[in-house]
Amino acid sequence: MVSLEEEILKRYAQKSEEPSSAAGGEGKETASLEDMILGGDAASDGPEEREAPEEDILERYTSEDPESVEAPEPVAEPSPGGDEEMTPGEDLEIDALAIERPAPAMEPRRGPPAMPASPEEVVETLRRLREDVGQISELSAEEENIVAAFSLAFLKLMEPLTKALPVDVSVLPRELGLVERANVVPKGDLVLLYADGRMESVDLTERDNRDLLITVVSDVMPRFNNLISQRRDKIEERITFLSSVTRELQTIADSFETVG
Repeated sequence: MVSLEEEILKRYAQKSEEPSSAAGGEGKETASLEDMILGGDAASDGPEEREAPEEDILERYTSEDPESVEAPEPVAEPSPGGDEEMTPGEDLEIDALAIERPAPAMEPRRGPPAMPASPEEVVETLRRLREDVGQISELSAEEENIVAAFSLAFLKLMEPLTKALPVDVSVLPRELGLVERANVVPKGDLVLLYADGRMESVDLTERDNRDLLITVVSDVMPRFNNLISQRRDKIEERITFLSSVTRELQTIADSFETVG
């Protein structure tokens, strides 16, 4: 592509070859070309200022050969602030990309392979198992004795106090069903009254009902303690009353003896 200075020099060479009519005309042409090249800097020292001829030359140049002028490159405008929120559509596109990209599969950690137990270890395990079974048998026999002693003591203490102790039905296991009322009788049975009118009795001393025995005893022991306290208070009240009455009666009896 031809530059502006080359085009000016080319035109100057063409004009210099043509015959001129007068020397003054040649000087004028030379001065005008110099002004075009230098941009009017040399002529600006005169008393009158002249306009720079670059604009006219550039206008003629662009009108004759518009394709020779390079179009200015478009300046990219700054994008909006990076802190602006994304639209819902952009969020969905990002989410879709995140879903399409599968996460790298992680291989499960494998520990060292289990080594088979040696014959010595097997024998030692069986020995410990035999000891545990022996202890279970001893503990079961001791539990039987304790439960029997508990039932006898509970019977002896409960008979003079009350005929039945109420049990909170909320502590009973769900396997018993929809129980409306529950009571413990002195012989150690749990009497259950259902909403449909049925009544059942559960022997708490049986081996299968040991956990239920612990639950029931934990619930009724505070009530049992209150019964004993109430019984003591009643006895004290009776003693106080009878002592006062007895003293008065003795005084009256002594008075009759004196009169008689």
